[in-house]
Amino acid sequence: MLIGRHRRYTGYGARGGPPDDPISRRHRVAPGTNGHGQGDRTSSGQREWHVWLSFWGVAWTSAALSAEHRDHYEAWRGLVHHLLREAERLGQTRPGLNLRQATDRLVALVDGLGLQATYEPARLTRRRLMAMIEAQLADFAVTPSPLRDHC
Repeated sequence: MLIGRHRRYTGYGARGGPPDDPISRRHRVAPGTNGHGQGDRTSSGQREWHVWLSFWGVAWTSAALSAEHRDHYEAWRGLVHHLLREAERLGQTRPGLNLRQATDRLVALVDGLGLQATYEPARLTRRRLMAMIEAQLADFAVTPSPLRDHC
């Protein structure tokens, strides 16, 4: 259910308009994965990551840039946590999911994928990136009941 909505919302693997579904707003959660070029270092997603990595590279040298960097991460984590909390409210997350830990896992995953895809875009295509993000979202999701699927 979460993955299907994710695909509809991002346009990946399905056609249709965006549902009003917080977990499917992945493009806000995973910056840089909305570029359409596979292995294309000039896609908008790749340019976003180049800027972000450049900022990482200089942020540690300046107290002001470090503070700005922390502010960006705090805002991003806040957005991810908000979307997961909304998905929980809608009954889309598995019972007992620790939203803080889920937020940290998703942010770390996206950081790692973005870094690797920047340097190895042919290996980490948009399709592979999306599959890894979808697998993580599936781990957060409610497992469908076999009875519900057959009724």
